[in-house]
Amino acid sequence: MINDALDRDRAANPAHREPTAVRLRELHRALREDERLATALLPTGEGLFLASRL
Repeated sequence: MINDALDRDRAANPAHREPTAVRLRELHRALREDERLATALLPTGEGLFLASRL
């Protein structure tokens, strides 16, 4: 579980190049691409990213 996963919408916008936003995008991508995980990004508050092993 990653709280504040959207980083005030900076993680969702590729134009934002702050190190935190870039790292969050990379982490989101790596978790989504891992076939052993089921993932969900909930747009509540600043975003909640969930990952669970299948």
